[in-house]
Amino acid sequence: MNLTGDPWIPVIYETGIHTLTLVSLNTLYAEAEKIRDLCATPPQRIALMRLLICIAQRALNGPEDERDWRSCRNCIGPMSTQYLQDHVEEFNLYGNQPFLQVDALQATSNAVTDKLDFGSSAGNNSVLFDHAANPDGRFHTPGWCALMLLTYQAFSPGGTIGEAKWSGISTGRNSEHAPCVEGSMLHTIIRGQNLLECIHLNLLTKKCIEESTSFSWGRPTWEIEPKSRDEETLAELRTSYLGRLVPLSRGILLDGSGARMTLANGLGYPKLPEAREPNATVLLWKGKKEEHYSYLRTEPAKHPWRELASLLTLSHRDGPGGALALRHLDATRKTMVDIWTGGMKTEPGKAGKIQDVGEWMFSIPQSMLESSALKRYEDGVELAGKAERALSNGAKSYCEALKMENTLGSQAKTHFWSTLDSSYPILLKAANTSGVESARLWFPVVRDAMNHAYEYACPHETPRQIQAFAEGQRQLRLKKPDQ
Repeated sequence: MNLTGDPWIPVIYETGIHTLTLVSLNTLYAEAEKIRDLCATPPQRIALMRLLICIAQRALNGPEDERDWRSCRNCIGPMSTQYLQDHVEEFNLYGNQPFLQVDALQATSNAVTDKLDFGSSAGNNSVLFDHAANPDGRFHTPGWCALMLLTYQAFSPGGTIGEAKWSGISTGRNSEHAPCVEGSMLHTIIRGQNLLECIHLNLLTKKCIEESTSFSWGRPTWEIEPKSRDEETLAELRTSYLGRLVPLSRGILLDGSGARMTLANGLGYPKLPEAREPNATVLLWKGKKEEHYSYLRTEPAKHPWRELASLLTLSHRDGPGGALALRHLDATRKTMVDIWTGGMKTEPGKAGKIQDVGEWMFSIPQSMLESSALKRYEDGVELAGKAERALSNGAKSYCEALKMENTLGSQAKTHFWSTLDSSYPILLKAANTSGVESARLWFPVVRDAMNHAYEYACPHETPRQIQAFAEGQRQLRLKKPDQ
C-alpha cells in the first residue's frame, strides 16, 4: 500500500450527503476545496492535520512570512501533489523505509496491531465491550493500519514497553509520552469552510517559528531514514518544527499480516519549558519563589469555555498563550471564526493510562482577540467562580443545619456548571459589549444558574428542610460587577 495513491483518510465532501469517504493523499490535496471536513476521532483529527500541514509546509518550503502566507493558499494543492509525486517511495506502508516505521528494527512481532487503536482491548487498553480481542490479534486492512499508525506515533502514552534491537542497539523498556499527549494538552485548530482553507489557516511561517519557538525548520520524519538510533543523527527530528509535526515516538515495524507488529521505544522529544507544541496553549503559573509553564489540559468533564481567554491569547517567544496560528486571524478579515479544540487525557502520575478523549467547537467573533474583550471575558469567568464558591458555602450551611454530611455541594456545582456550559455564548456577546451593558448581559445568567442549582440540590419540603434552606440561601450573595 502507498499512502499517496491508496484511500485511507476518512473525509466528508461538500455534497450535502454526509457520508464518510476514504481518500488518498493525492486525492485529498487535489480535491481539498471540495472536502468539507475530516471524519475522525479527536486524536486522529489532530494527527491527520499535523501530517497534512507538514506536507504542505515542506512542499511550499515555507511560507516565509505573513505576506507570503496570504498569497500561498492556491499553491497548497498543486505543490503538495507534486511533492507527493517526487517522494512517493517514502509513503509506502511496507517494504524498504516503510512510512513512520523503523526498517532497522529487529522484527520480533511482539505486539498485536490492535494496540495501535486506543479504543481496542489490547495490552493496557481495557475496553468493557470489546469481545473480539484475542492473543493472536485481529486482521486489519492496510488503510486502517496507516491511520492508526499515524495516530499512535503522535499520542502514544509513556510507560513500560516492549524491547527490541534498533541497528543492534537495545531500545530499552521505558518510553516517554509522545509529543501530542504531553500534559494531556488541549490542541487548537482553526477551521475553514473547507479542508483547503483549514490547512491554510493552520500553516505557520518560518518567521513565526524562529520568533516564537526554539525549533529549527527541519525536514519531515519520512525524509530522514532512521537507520541508526544515534541521538546526534536524529537530532533534526527531535528539535525541528517539521520533524516534530509527525513524530517517531515509537519504534514500529508492521509485519504485513495486518495482525502483528514489532513495537519498541522510539525517539524522545524535548518538553516544556525547553520546547512547546505550536498548536497547544501554554499557561504560566507564578509561585512565591518560582514560576513554571504547563499546557492547558484536556478535561472532558470541564468545558474549555472557562479557559477561552487563555486559549485565545496571542503568545510571544518563550511565553504563555494559545496556538501560534491564531496570529493569522488579523489578516483573514472574518467577522466570525470557528475554533476546534480537543485532545486526550491521561491519568496524572500513571504512565500509559488513558482516561478519555474530548473535543469542542467555538464560533467566536474575531474581536474576541482584542485585549479588552479578553479582559471582560476573564471577568465573566471570575464571576462564575465567585458564584460557585457561594453555592458551595450555601450547600455546606444547609447540610450543617440538618446535621448531615456535606454531600450536596458537588451535586449543586455540577448542575451549576452544566447550566453555564450551554449559556457561555451569552458571555461571548457580553465580552464584545463595552460598559455597564456587558455586566447586565452575563450577571443574571450566573445568578439564576446559582439559585437554580441550589434549589435543585437542596430539598426544601419539610419544615426542617425549609429552615436549613433559608440558612444556606443567605450565603448566595453575588455582588454585581458595576457596584
